[in-house]
Amino acid sequence: MRAYFSDIQDYWAEDCINQLAEHGIIQGYADGHFKPDKFLTRAEFAALLKAAFPNAKSVRKPIKFTDLSEEHWAFAAIQFAYQTGFLLGYPQQRFNPDVSITREQAIVALANGLGYAALADAREGLTQYFEDAAEILPYAETAIAAATQAGLIVNYPNLRQLRPQQTITRGELSALLCRALRFYSAPLASVVGGAQPFPDADSFIVAAPRYNQLGDFSEGLAQVTVGTYERIGDQFDIQDARYGFINRAGQMQVPLQHEKIYQDSVSDGLALFTVRDETSDQRGGQKGYIDTSGNVAIAPRFTQAESFVNGLAIVSEDAVSNTDKRYGYIDRQGDVAIAPQFRAAQPFHAGLAAVVGHLDRQERYIDSAGNTVFETHGMQLRPFSEGLASAKLNDKSGYVDLQGNVVVDFQYEPQYDAAQDFSEERAWVARQTQAHGWFYQCIDRSGHFVSSLRFKQVEPFANGWARVNQGDRYKPEAWGYLSRGGEFSTEFNYIRPFSAGLAAVWLGDRQGYIDESRTLVISAQFEAGGGSRYQRYPEQKRLAYSAINDFSEGLAAVSIDGQYGYINTLGNIVIAPQFDYVLPFSEGLAAVQKGDQVYYIDPAGSVAFPYPYDGASLWGYTGQLFDCSFLNGLAIVVQSLSSGSSHYYYGLMDKAGQVVVPPQFTQIRRLDGGLIQVTIGSEVRYGPRPDSPARFVHQSIVIVAAAGRE
Repeated sequence: MRAYFSDIQDYWAEDCINQLAEHGIIQGYADGHFKPDKFLTRAEFAALLKAAFPNAKSVRKPIKFTDLSEEHWAFAAIQFAYQTGFLLGYPQQRFNPDVSITREQAIVALANGLGYAALADAREGLTQYFEDAAEILPYAETAIAAATQAGLIVNYPNLRQLRPQQTITRGELSALLCRALRFYSAPLASVVGGAQPFPDADSFIVAAPRYNQLGDFSEGLAQVTVGTYERIGDQFDIQDARYGFINRAGQMQVPLQHEKIYQDSVSDGLALFTVRDETSDQRGGQKGYIDTSGNVAIAPRFTQAESFVNGLAIVSEDAVSNTDKRYGYIDRQGDVAIAPQFRAAQPFHAGLAAVVGHLDRQERYIDSAGNTVFETHGMQLRPFSEGLASAKLNDKSGYVDLQGNVVVDFQYEPQYDAAQDFSEERAWVARQTQAHGWFYQCIDRSGHFVSSLRFKQVEPFANGWARVNQGDRYKPEAWGYLSRGGEFSTEFNYIRPFSAGLAAVWLGDRQGYIDESRTLVISAQFEAGGGSRYQRYPEQKRLAYSAINDFSEGLAAVSIDGQYGYINTLGNIVIAPQFDYVLPFSEGLAAVQKGDQVYYIDPAGSVAFPYPYDGASLWGYTGQLFDCSFLNGLAIVVQSLSSGSSHYYYGLMDKAGQVVVPPQFTQIRRLDGGLIQVTIGSEVRYGPRPDSPARFVHQSIVIVAAAGRE
């Protein structure tokens, strides 16, 4: 996240202030300072309220304050704060714009304006949380109790001291606004009451925004990094980094450490780490392995090491230079399984590993005991697939089996210089001509041609058929299917994956549905690939969009005359075509767009609720379909930073149409297991001087995409 002000570095609410500034809610002074400890006046507070809640509804008529002229710099903001219920005036219709505002008054104003209501006895709740509750004036007790229950109040440095009669500072108010706006950058350790039960947005937080990097979950753990990146020119270098692992509950499973650099995700229950060597580059040093509890399972003693694959890991111990390194394999106990003796080594796959001898420099394949199974004799092999690997020798291609036997002899097929992996016992081989480019033919495991036909574009076999193209790949009619037996059919130009026993098919520019016997059971009465609207797009984009034609929860989207509706598995139209863009049904709801309006419908076609932000489009934010379908009770929402801006923020909405996590994240992606990774900021941050090195701040958090946390 960008640093907007030069005087808040290491300030306790620094991240919150920067996030508010990024959204244009707060501003600094001409000298580049924010002055977080400066007291706020009522006029300044009103201005911040108007900037933070511009869409708040009026609850009372305007009033003419006797001490406020229309020329006052905050006149409009003060009227807004009064009409929306945030602020009141004083007797004799005075507003006192230049009077400082206390912490108590600020909290009461936010609670009133946001409509917070206390759920229990106010006085009992206050004494539970605040050791100075006696200092709260009677008029404020209910509002402060409601604010406490809503998770609004931030007390720093002492969590139990509200200090209600102290004047609030700009930094303190920034923290309150962050809580009110559900910006998760206020320090959670200072939030009174902690997380609230579902559906309050706090219940989604699993890991607070503290990590600069978050890896993918593997075997229940994800690697995290805390630190900053220093950029000199075009290069980035991590500084003061600490590394650890968190579990799916967001708990630190392997504590953050400075001296251990974790280099990979967990594999076979072990993770590779490097002990930092301060005398060389930070990735230097001895390498070892830890288990999923963070305990050292294999002591660091290797100069080179890789992750475990199928119970074995490639390692190298002491060597004077790279040319002297010898690689071998260890097991999960750290014992030598295959002695270091190779100039190069690859992980085991299908029971074999490719290695290069240290002395003879010959490539060979070995088994897990280190025995040579076969030598390649100059062949270049791809990974094995279905027991065979495509190999190249003297620029010609063939296939070898797991014993190194050539099953498709190179000399018998001299015209072929490329070969693909086997799939369903079939593979594509090809040659390249200067005039026509690549042509593909299909062979079986013996190397015999399945078909004499040649194709320009091919796909792997699946369910007995492979999609092929004889001409222009952008024309649907040029596509057809080849069976494993060599039968070529242009009856269908494109077949979607099966769902609910049916698959959408293209017949030229029309679309129907087949069953698993390839019988057309729903006639081709619909427009293929979205109809004429998408004819201008390359086929890849049209194919990607055609995923909406799959059946989901008993319904599939179809296009008639350029408009989308939904049919059931009998082919009956149950929601009439009327939409410009649609998404499949998910958890009983589907997002649809008509004109510039996006909303969600139920399976009967009734409107459930509108998309929460104006200017939304299912097709247009990034030039591709935006998936805002529901999963685990939540849908991703996106909002432009400002009108005409190309910067977007992401948030989450529940199935009642309520935004439970407002858009504030620069990146978002769903993980497996019902988790979502979101990112706050990814911008260059400069120091106070022109010659200060740039900083790259990239923080990630994980949130629960389910029914919240207990």
